[in-house]
Amino acid sequence: MLLACTHYPVIAEEIAAVMSPGCILIDPMKKVMEELQKNVLPFTKSGEDHFFTTGNPDIMQAAAINEFEVDIKAIK
Repeated sequence: MLLACTHYPVIAEEIAAVMSPGCILIDPMKKVMEELQKNVLPFTKSGEDHFFTTGNPDIMQAAAINEFEVDIKAIK
């Protein structure tokens, strides 16, 4: 099973618990991070974190606090 959304790794253990034996989880995040480090981070000089969502920024901010105890500010 491909974990094809950024938040699925957070619940990977729960997903694995209900999967059929022999089925494997594939987390593409390592490759995504390699590409970001190679193609985006070298050009980022501000040192600021920016978060993007296709949903409601207020809901994203509340979820980050509730699930990860991270207070994110710059949401686009």
